[in-house]
Amino acid sequence: MRPLELEMCGFTSFRESTVVDFSDADLFAFVGPTGSGKSSVIDAITFALYGSVVRYEDKRVVAPVISQGKIECRVRLDFAVDQQRYTVVRVVRRQKSGLGATTKEARLEQWQSYEQHEPSTVMAGDADSVTAAVEQLVGLTFGHFTKCVVLPQGDFARFLHDKPRDRQDTLVSLLDLGVYELMASLARSRVSAAQMRSQSIDDQIKQLGSVGQDDRQALNKRIASLETLRISIEDQRTSMFKVRSEFDTHKSALNAAESRLATLKKASQPGDLESLLTELKAQSEGRSSVEQAVQSAQEGLENLEGQLRDSSSRQELNQMLSLWREMQEQTAVVGRGQKALKEAQDVAGKAAKEIETAQGARDRAVAALDLVVLENRAHALLEGLQEGAECPVCRQVVNSVPEFRAVPDLDAARKEAKAADLVLTKSVSEGQQSDQRAAQVAGKLAAIEEHLERLKERLSRLPEATVLNERLDAVTKLEQAIESARKALISARKDRETVEQRFAKAAQRETDAWHQFNTIRDSLTASGLPVPPVDRHDLALAWSALGDWAREAMAEQEQRMQEAIGQGLVVKQRYEEMAREQLESCRANGLAVTSEFALATGLAMELPHFADPRDACVDALAQARAELARLDDVLATRTALVEESKALATTQELAGMLARHLGAKGFEKWLLDEALDLLVSGATEVLGQLTNHQYSLALDAKSGNFMVVDHRNADEVRSARTLSGGETFLASLALALALADRIAELATKGSARLDAVFLDEGFGSLDAETLDTVAAAIEELGAAGRIVGLVSHVREIADRVPVRFEVIKGPLSSRIERIDV
Repeated sequence: MRPLELEMCGFTSFRESTVVDFSDADLFAFVGPTGSGKSSVIDAITFALYGSVVRYEDKRVVAPVISQGKIECRVRLDFAVDQQRYTVVRVVRRQKSGLGATTKEARLEQWQSYEQHEPSTVMAGDADSVTAAVEQLVGLTFGHFTKCVVLPQGDFARFLHDKPRDRQDTLVSLLDLGVYELMASLARSRVSAAQMRSQSIDDQIKQLGSVGQDDRQALNKRIASLETLRISIEDQRTSMFKVRSEFDTHKSALNAAESRLATLKKASQPGDLESLLTELKAQSEGRSSVEQAVQSAQEGLENLEGQLRDSSSRQELNQMLSLWREMQEQTAVVGRGQKALKEAQDVAGKAAKEIETAQGARDRAVAALDLVVLENRAHALLEGLQEGAECPVCRQVVNSVPEFRAVPDLDAARKEAKAADLVLTKSVSEGQQSDQRAAQVAGKLAAIEEHLERLKERLSRLPEATVLNERLDAVTKLEQAIESARKALISARKDRETVEQRFAKAAQRETDAWHQFNTIRDSLTASGLPVPPVDRHDLALAWSALGDWAREAMAEQEQRMQEAIGQGLVVKQRYEEMAREQLESCRANGLAVTSEFALATGLAMELPHFADPRDACVDALAQARAELARLDDVLATRTALVEESKALATTQELAGMLARHLGAKGFEKWLLDEALDLLVSGATEVLGQLTNHQYSLALDAKSGNFMVVDHRNADEVRSARTLSGGETFLASLALALALADRIAELATKGSARLDAVFLDEGFGSLDAETLDTVAAAIEELGAAGRIVGLVSHVREIADRVPVRFEVIKGPLSSRIERIDV
């Protein structure tokens, strides 16, 4: 399994959508501060594939993967297995109660092409089926994946310290050795099935009994005898068929005569025929009378309607009368208009006089104001004059100062002038309005007078109003007469409809009588009787003629019946004698044939009934042949069962041997020992490089636990649990790399695809020299085509990988930046 692209949204510290592109990254490291979400990226890969995270105690709980404050999270992983590309998606949503979460969506798709140029195929559509499909594709369960591919914090040394039995289970899954256990189980199942089938075969052979060839020969002899008897009976039956055919001929003649006689008895005239003919005549006469009444009413209505069409229409007369009424109305309007015009002109004349009066008053007030102003100026000049001084107006010396007089009131003169001006303005405005009103009235009156002249001109060519009213009264009387004529026509038509219904009923009765006549006559003709022709124009005469002929034909048919009965009884006796002879022949040949003769006499002429000896012979022959077939089946079944029993013995022996060889202590143990030897050898080689050949790995033959050999301490062998933390990390790393590198050599189908390793701890416990050695080993592993992902706080490790994913912790969500060195 090689990761190609990872997308997270709402997953742990990655609240916002974050995409990690693993393309062209065989060796990379996730670096960043504590709590930024480095390990969460590895958790997201594991969760996308298996729906679980190793750090959580209960692997079924999915709520912790959702970011705080988020409702749901989504994880998508594109990965490749054997050059085939897949996409797995899981969506988890919190429950409304807030106490947990469920997997809302889970989907596994296979791409049609590696670059996705075609639609993908959905391989699984729910959480459980997606997990099962991933286990099948990758070849690892969740537990094995977290031991051999994703090595999370705290679990890096789990495979190193596992109990031998747990380690063996892991290897069995990785190598797909379960197929051998399945083969052994199937082999044991075959042994058990063969034993049960052998016992069943023995019981079946016992149930078949001791049937032999002698029984078969006796049955063949019995079949030959019955076949000879069957041929003899069929030869005898030919004569009996001829006699039966002759009897059937006489019986058919009897049945035909009986049928004709029954039909002839129906050929009698109906009892109500005379009343029907009387009713039909009366309705026909009534029909002519009402038809004449309808025609007369129709003609009267058409005559009145013609008169109405020749006269002036009501609409035209009303239109002309409306013109006379309009002239009267317009004449009255003109009179009122002339009166209104005179009144408006009088008002306008009065207003003109008031304007003239106001104009004179204003002129006098203005002249008086001018005098008062002059007087006030002279008084003001006089106040400044002094005798002997120069006059400011004429520049002459003032000899004497005139006497002062009372000064007129200037404000009062001004108020009078202003009041006179307001009266003039009001008078002018009222005069203008009076003139406009008079002009409007004059204009309207002129228009009405012009319209009245045109109306008089038009009426001069029309009749007088009295003439028009007389014509209108005549039209009204015609319309009333037409309405009465229509009602009379409707009444006449209803009478005709009633008479027509009565006539139709009588005609239908006549038709039914003819139909009855034709039916009886056709049935007589169909029976082969020579029915005479009839007059189709007279129903009574037709029935009378048919009845007379039927009475003569009935006597003839009764005679034919008696002749057919006599001849049939003679043939019947011959048939009975032949039947008795055939039954006796069958009994003589060993068939238990019974007979039941029922002699029939009278008109119900029938042949005797008896058990057909041929049927008894055929039944006995069929039973003998069926018994022979059953005997042959028994003999063939017993032979087949014996052969099957021999084959089952061989199968039981081979399957038992295979089950013993494929047991857990057989071939599987040998493969596991080989795998552990290869694993220890590969891990020792890597551990030697990492520890400068101080340590190598070994297996304790008794306990099956991993041991370490300390070459700097006289090759002391001790438990791997005695290693320090840093040494344990190196040993676990060596074991994980060897597991990823060597395990596919012994897998049954290259089962587990360990194309990637993710390391999530331990580098901080290494010294500088060892750290450099580990980094070199990891670089070499990445160069070999396998993906190696690291999660580390150690900068020296991160700086040596070609691709770094910087995990940056933000205030709300972490984000990832890829840096290609």
